[in-house]
Amino acid sequence: MSGVVDAAVAALEELSSHNVLVRPAGVHAVGSATGPLAGTPIVVKDNVAVEGLPLTAGSPALEGYRPSRSATTVRRLLDAGAVVVGQTNMHELARGTTSHNAVYGPVRNPWRASRMAGGSSGGTAAAVAAGAVPAGLGTDTSGSGRIPAAMCGCVGFRASASRYPGDGVVHLSPSADAVTVMASTVEEVAVFDAVLAGMSESGSDVGEVPGLPPLDPSTVRLGVPREACWRLLDPEVERVCEEALEKLRAAGVRVVDVDLDDLAEESLEVNVSMTMYEMYEYWSRFARRHLDCDYATLVTRLGSPDVVKAFGSMVDGSPITPDDYAALRALKDEVIARFATLFAEQRLDALVFPPVPVTAPEVGAETVTIRGREYDLLMATIANETMAPSAGLPAVSVPAGLAADGLPVGIELDGPTGSDRRLLAIAELVERCVGPLPVPR
Repeated sequence: MSGVVDAAVAALEELSSHNVLVRPAGVHAVGSATGPLAGTPIVVKDNVAVEGLPLTAGSPALEGYRPSRSATTVRRLLDAGAVVVGQTNMHELARGTTSHNAVYGPVRNPWRASRMAGGSSGGTAAAVAAGAVPAGLGTDTSGSGRIPAAMCGCVGFRASASRYPGDGVVHLSPSADAVTVMASTVEEVAVFDAVLAGMSESGSDVGEVPGLPPLDPSTVRLGVPREACWRLLDPEVERVCEEALEKLRAAGVRVVDVDLDDLAEESLEVNVSMTMYEMYEYWSRFARRHLDCDYATLVTRLGSPDVVKAFGSMVDGSPITPDDYAALRALKDEVIARFATLFAEQRLDALVFPPVPVTAPEVGAETVTIRGREYDLLMATIANETMAPSAGLPAVSVPAGLAADGLPVGIELDGPTGSDRRLLAIAELVERCVGPLPVPR
């Protein structure tokens, strides 16, 4: 293997005390010798299938489960030349935003080991932010790819609905789940996006990967949903993100306030309630088909107390009925249509807001304090993150700077469905305007 791959394996081994991986680093899957990602070391979240490797979704309940083939997303990266060097730790069964895993240990933030990495894709975010690998795969149900990106200081991208294949993923909520790209820079995300979306041919050289569209900052119009997404923020998160907006204005970007009415609240209702229904339905089927047990037995095999509590609350069935679910699907269709109208009528390229209201909390925290008031950590961290999955929007979190406590702050862009490449071009502009973060020590 190349020196780059060997260095990545060594760097991941040095992160062992941060519980970034679920099993030792190594050369687990080797891709094509040519292609836009030739020789690029990557990590893959432990709920995305890599042929020949165990897949546990961070849970003892899946011990012995070994999928017969790789997810199409993984296969496309391998065909483009990537090399899988690690399977990353995560919040058990992707049901949480801390990556505090009782089996594999809590994923620790590369900026400060006493702080969490966020989740559920915490291992991938930590590996990328620490510089061990340039990029990796996560998944995102209610912000699981963007929350840890913001907390760890890397780029996290959730593509438009159905842009990437969704097979080979151990799900939490199939209708909301998406494979996400996490990388050191937007440029790297853009290359991975091209490969995952089928925009590059297997065996092509890097010059054949389409670049991002040219961008004149004066043509960019960003909407700031202050009442919906900026009202409840830690003062330092607000400061860093406001400074980022000022830098964008100075670059010529038009930044305007927008009113989302009740779209954020309806997005949250759709995402949380549909996830509750689908979680029970999916895992009842998965347990019977792959684990030779029923849902109640599955619950007894889980390891993390918060996940046991969440899954255990539905041993007798989901509180969301089939009729409720049908109504939620209708509401989701309405949310999709209303977001499309909002972007068109307001002539917006994206909404812009902080993905999470705080910097990375202490490992083990279950609540966060914002402006003197205590909030449930899970609900606080997903509060701004359900619009993209509920409406099928592309969304990207980009490092905006460091708070006074020395921890990263992210800023997020959510664009119209199908605007992925322009959204990434805008994210690259944000990246240039705010400047790079230092390397975590």
